[in-house]
Amino acid sequence: MAKLKRIIGICHECGNNIEHNYIDRCEVSFFNKHVKKEILAKKENYFVATCSKCGTEVVMGYSFRFVDPNQKYDILLVRNGDPLENRIINSARSNDVKNGYQTRLVADGTELAEKIQIFDAGMD
Repeated sequence: MAKLKRIIGICHECGNNIEHNYIDRCEVSFFNKHVKKEILAKKENYFVATCSKCGTEVVMGYSFRFVDPNQKYDILLVRNGDPLENRIINSARSNDVKNGYQTRLVADGTELAEKIQIFDAGMD
């Protein structure tokens, strides 16, 4: 099961700290199919937190990995400019991808949802 983590972002409108709980990896299973449904429905908004002070919505810029062992695909979301971008990509290239899985790299939640839909439709 995925471990819940916490990230602190800063509201670009008022400067308030925004605490956001998240998971950085989702492997589709019977117990967490709701995550897949949320990503498909919300797309980039799945990664948004709302400032408690002014109500501004802020995209939380964390990397995320979506793995479907039944369909055998692995999608890695790494945001452009992420300070760990190169390290995350190199790790995925070197040893972190299972044999026989189709692997894709995306830069935002909308692309992630699109890749899930493409793979689920049996396309590449």
